[in-house]
Amino acid sequence: MQEGVGKNVWKERWSVLARGYKEMAELNLYFSKEFFHLEEEGAKAFGLGTEKTRKVV
Repeated sequence: MQEGVGKNVWKERWSVLARGYKEMAELNLYFSKEFFHLEEEGAKAFGLGTEKTRKVV
């Protein structure tokens, strides 16, 4: 740890970093759900069925 830097400053830096990671995880979850929705819509548009009705060959 650097001299002259208090524990509160480091605690705040870690807190900001943790918030950033949490926001990135939430965005990742949102976009993966949105992508899945678009993928399903595309499959329906091309007559491929949905994930639930698609048969594995």
